[in-house]
Amino acid sequence: MIRLTMDNNVPYSLTRLGVVMTPEPGNLLEAMGVLNPGSGRTPDGRLHLLPRLVADGNVSRVGLAEVVLSEGVPVSVERQGIVLAPEEDGNAAPTMLESKTSGHLGAKPGYARHDLRGVRPIGSAAGPCGLC
Repeated sequence: MIRLTMDNNVPYSLTRLGVVMTPEPGNLLEAMGVLNPGSGRTPDGRLHLLPRLVADGNVSRVGLAEVVLSEGVPVSVERQGIVLAPEEDGNAAPTMLESKTSGHLGAKPGYARHDLRGVRPIGSAAGPCGLC
């Protein structure tokens, strides 16, 4: 038998303030729930969630939502779209979401990749692989 002991003398405490993101009424992509969010901060310090969005039929996507703060306390989120979704042809393998761009802000029309760093042209040298 394995016994675990815990030291209850930690130098901090956590207080649950409430739920910051629930399924949006009428949003079919969230019909079965909003689950298991990961989180990350942008270079300018904004906090984002990457929740699993579950539609009917247990079809999952990964969304992107910015956490809204009031006096430093999370109070809600602003949904910013989908960053990972199944292929449209019914293939269950997820891919990074890409969208057609209109060429605004002086950019050439083409395809863009959406992620925590914003919208970037595909193949931009954002990281060592050009995709991250």
